[in-house]
Amino acid sequence: MATPVIELIAANLLSTIAKVTEQSGYQYTLTAQRRTRAGVQRDHLNAVLIQDNPRPVKDPKVPNTNEWDQTFAVGVFIIPAEEDRTSIDTYVNIITSDVQKAVMIDRYRGGNAMDTRIVAPELVPEEALEYDMAIINVEVNWRVSELDPYVNAK
Repeated sequence: MATPVIELIAANLLSTIAKVTEQSGYQYTLTAQRRTRAGVQRDHLNAVLIQDNPRPVKDPKVPNTNEWDQTFAVGVFIIPAEEDRTSIDTYVNIITSDVQKAVMIDRYRGGNAMDTRIVAPELVPEEALEYDMAIINVEVNWRVSELDPYVNAK
């Protein structure tokens, strides 16, 4: 069975995040996951990929297509051990840099997107909770046939 183009893009982002490991030359090793009904694993350096609503691009450059800007948030839990003296800001700076570097290696998401852009990263301090979260916002521009969202229309 065919897979919709947007799902191919999401799967590509997830596998890209999963490649952020110390063995691959990054500073930290992340564990990649997507949201499920069961929730997400809130452990140190677990990254969750969250898909937002797509925004249509006005006047697509190719007739008979639908073109979208799709935002994904890569939220990485920062829950260091009690004895860890690394600052939260240091974690945020390194995590956002690692994720940005990995995501931009293939800005065309395996041939399924027109472009990928990094939007300003965020720190979400959770004062009442026991974790902080670094969020890297990724915007992907993609296009499909107006008649079939399974058909890439690059």
